[in-house]
Amino acid sequence: MEHKNAEVKYYKPRFKRWIKSDKWDSIAERLSDISMETITQVMNAEIDGDCSCIIWQNCDYVLDRIREINKNLEVEK
Repeated sequence: MEHKNAEVKYYKPRFKRWIKSDKWDSIAERLSDISMETITQVMNAEIDGDCSCIIWQNCDYVLDRIREINKNLEVEK
């Protein structure tokens, strides 16, 4: 049996953690509009069906970009 709403349960907390971080403003200004739209749609989703497959497929890339930007911010200090 598939886990119901597995995508929401997996990605939403990960994005939420970054959004609540002190570095979020610096990270967000470096993300593309498409990445920000992906985050917005995921954060507004209640069930997996609230987002298209393309949004869910893009989430790992967006998280990787956030981590990369965060790493670069630490190097800039």
